[in-house]
Parts: sequence; structure tokens; C-alpha cells
Amino acid sequence: MLRRVLSHALCASVALGWAALGCNTYTTDLDRSIKHYDANQYIDAVALLEVLERDFDSLSTVQQTQYAYFRGMAHFRLNHRADARHWLGFAAAAEKKNPGGLNADEQKRVTETLDGLNKAVYGIAEGTSSKAKSCKSDTDCDKDSACSDGACKSAKPDDKPGPTSAEPAAPGKGDAPTCTRDKDCAGADVCKDGRCQKP
Repeated sequence: MLRRVLSHALCASVALGWAALGCNTYTTDLDRSIKHYDANQYIDAVALLEVLERDFDSLSTVQQTQYAYFRGMAHFRLNHRADARHWLGFAAAAEKKNPGGLNADEQKRVTETLDGLNKAVYGIAEGTSSKAKSCKSDTDCDKDSACSDGACKSAKPDDKPGPTSAEPAAPGKGDAPTCTRDKDCAGADVCKDGRCQKP
């Protein structure tokens, strides 16, 4: 009987030891990815965080918020805007639910970056996007708005179809490039072949 009790106690202590080792590994991986981010090694940071994602539930709530923040910002630096919006949105929601994962500067950066990303996608800031009426088709919206991505958005009657940044006009002879780098383009557009285009 005593042997059985000692055997169970030993098994329990070994299991706890392995669990602690696993938690320590997750923390180490998160710390390493943050160091990569701080060193402007964004590809390495994202690669390590993608591997760590399968053990995301093993992180504490504070660590989950930090994970989402650094992954979102690394994606943002790499111009992976959809991934950046996803993870930064997660970080903002996690910080709101369980404060303490982000410092004041990080919270400000999340808000500003998300606002910029949302303006690029919706043409409005995040703070106003929630006021948009949800819809399934244009008939669900007022006469001066149209249904786009499940939300009613303003549609100016004098808008005329023409070339957009996603559909650049065909370059003619002697046309000067409209951009030389991504920063020359508006919103989320990128500079490709001398023209601003949607990524």
C-alpha cells in the first residue's frame, strides 16, 4: 500500500515537473520572439510565433496578450496587413478583458495602428466602424449608402467609375511613375511597377 502511494506521488511530481518545463519553454520562446522583434528581425519573430501558436492556450492571459501584440506588430512591419489587423485586434480585446498585458505605449500603438489599418480597409477609423449599419445587400441600407463587407457604407452619387489604385490606368509612352516606394502610396496601397496598387 505504501509503495502504491509513493508510486502515485512520484508520478504526480514527474508530471508537474514536465508541465513546468513545458511552460518554461513557451515563455522562453515568447521572450526570444520579442527579442527578434526588438532587433527588427520581424521574419524571425513571426516564424517563432507561428510555431508557438499551437501552444497558445498554455500561455498565461498576460502572455497571450503580449503574443498577439508582438505578432500583430511584426506582421505590420512586414506589410502583412490582414494578419496584423487580426492579431492587433485580438491584443486590443484581450487587454480590455484582462488589463496588464500591454504598457501605455503599446496600448497607444495598438490603437493607432488598428485605426490606420481599418481606415485602409473600410475608409473609417475603428472607433466609428461599429456605428455602421450591418447588411446583407444594398436594399438593407439607406439610399445614399451601399452594402460592402457586411456593413452599410456611404456611396456618393457623383462617384464615377474610373481607374483606381487597384486598377491603374495603362501606362502610356513617357508616363512618369506615380511612386517609387510604398510610402508614396495612400492607405494600404503598395508601390508595384511604379504605380500604387492594392496589395
